[in-house]
Amino acid sequence: MVNEKKARTILNERSFKFLVTNKKKSKIILKTLNKLYPKVLTPLNYKNNFTLLISVLLSAQCTDVNVNNVTKKIYPKYNKPAHFVKLGKKKNRKIN
Repeated sequence: MVNEKKARTILNERSFKFLVTNKKKSKIILKTLNKLYPKVLTPLNYKNNFTLLISVLLSAQCTDVNVNNVTKKIYPKYNKPAHFVKLGKKKNRKIN
């Protein structure tokens, strides 16, 4: 694992020392973060980036175990933003 001081050095040398585009900066930062944290596991169950986002938002309100219990019933059928839009506000609240 790379320590924080080394990580800052890597970022300074590669991206912020020279003027580069935001896209290049993003790629460099992402590459550095992947080196620092190669395998970050989450206790949340999810199907795609959207369901991960929803699970993370829910986990701020309760435990990861509770989130997983609720979402195991929801995600098989509803796992894209369009699915929730089609339900409408009232049905979204009664989904579980």
